[in-house]
Amino acid sequence: MKCYIVKDLLPNYIDGLTGGETSAEMKKHLDDCADCRTAREKMTATKTNEVKPGDSNINFVKKLKAAILRRNAAAAFTACLVILIGLLAYGFLYQIPLPYDSYRMKAEIVKMGYTTLENGDRAWTFFDGDELGNADTAWDRLTLADYALSRVTRHVYGRDINRNGEMVRVVYYCYTKTPINSLLYDYDRAEDRVSGRMISTDIYGEAYDREDYKPKMIEVYYLPMSFNKIQNLSNEDFDAIRTNSIPVWKGEI
Repeated sequence: MKCYIVKDLLPNYIDGLTGGETSAEMKKHLDDCADCRTAREKMTATKTNEVKPGDSNINFVKKLKAAILRRNAAAAFTACLVILIGLLAYGFLYQIPLPYDSYRMKAEIVKMGYTTLENGDRAWTFFDGDELGNADTAWDRLTLADYALSRVTRHVYGRDINRNGEMVRVVYYCYTKTPINSLLYDYDRAEDRVSGRMISTDIYGEAYDREDYKPKMIEVYYLPMSFNKIQNLSNEDFDAIRTNSIPVWKGEI
C-alpha cells in the first residue's frame, strides 16, 4: 500500500472506520514506514487535544451555573443591604406619637417679661412664682411644659381660625419618640424634673414679647399624629380635627 493512500486513510483508521483487510494492510505498512507512523502520531495527538462536543457543553453549563450563583449572591446582598438601610432609617427617623399624659404634658401660665441687666440692656425671661425680682414689666404667658420626659421630640403647630365670625388661635401639639429610643430608653423612668418649657409664635401666632400685644382666644389640643399632614389641611378641616384631639387648655391670654 502506497504512502499517499495510507495517509489519506489514516483519519478513518485512527477512528476505527476501516475494514478488517484494509486495517491489516494499514498496520503492516505503518510497522514498516517511519514516515507514515510519524503522520499517524501527529494526527493522533491533534485528535486527543480536540475538545469533544460533550465537554464543551459541560463547560458552558458550569460557567452558566457559576454566573447564576454570582448573580443570586449579588441580588441577595443588595436586598439585605436595602433592608438594613430601611431598618436603620425607621429606627432613627420614624416618629412614634406618645399617648397623652396629663401629669407630664401640660399647658401652663407663667410670668414673663423684661429685666434690666447690669449693662443697661433689657432681657426677656421667665419668672418663677411671684418673684419678679428687678422686672421692669411682666405678663402672663402660655407655655407648653413637659415633666419627666426623656429623649422625646415636641411638635407644635397653630393657626388662626375664623369660627362663626370669631378669631380663635387653634394649637395642636404632641410628643414623639423614635423606635430606637423606645428600645433603649423608657421615658416613664426619667427623673421627676421639668424637661422643657416652650413658648413660641406657633402658640401665639405673633410676637408675644411685645408690650403692645393684645390677648386673644387660644385653644390647645394634644393630637398624637404626624404634623406633616395637618399643615396641609384647609382651615375647615384643620379646625374639625379638634374632635379627634384631647383638649388641654382654653382661654384668652
